[in-house]
Amino acid sequence: MKCKSLHKSVGWCRGTAVVAGMRGRVFFTPKDNVVVWPQVELDALGRPVSSVLEGDFELEADQKFYYLDILKGKSRHSSDPYGEAHSQMQLNKLTLVFPRIDEIAADLSAYFNNTDLLWLFQDGAGNCRVVGAENWLTVTKVSQENNMANNEANTMISVEAPDIVISPIYKGSIDTDAGMLDFSDPQCCFASGVWRNDLPWINQMFWRNSI
Repeated sequence: MKCKSLHKSVGWCRGTAVVAGMRGRVFFTPKDNVVVWPQVELDALGRPVSSVLEGDFELEADQKFYYLDILKGKSRHSSDPYGEAHSQMQLNKLTLVFPRIDEIAADLSAYFNNTDLLWLFQDGAGNCRVVGAENWLTVTKVSQENNMANNEANTMISVEAPDIVISPIYKGSIDTDAGMLDFSDPQCCFASGVWRNDLPWINQMFWRNSI
């Protein structure tokens, strides 16, 4: 069988900056809340031809995306090959650092552990990326460190989710308990009153509580 190649040339202009890292707020919701999933485009043979999702996430009535504020300098996203030859996928991963170890932080384990979650985050360029797919289980684990020796006191959330591409890009909108966000605009979370990424973390807390 002769299959059409999906390959194409990919260039890069010298001097172009690649903004690393993540922005300081991520979003999540249980997958049971999602009634319509956007999909990556597939060809006639079922091969993905793009990493951009088409469509919007639609949730059940009265359900929303929730947010988690993180230390963006310590949090990270990665993706590794997953599976054997001819069945290879991607294992998309998040390591999220939440700067609290109190009751609120401990509560995260109660509703993250053993729950199949959908996660969204913005990369350094403002692209909304998705960790969690409709057809495969997302594993979310919570750990905590309180170490006086190195002055470390954080709660860590690790996420692993198989997908057919590296964390797909989502350009639709979501309804959060802090307001509507439209990810077709990479600056959506800068411009709205929902989030001020340009303020120090403690000032972000005051900003959020003032709106």
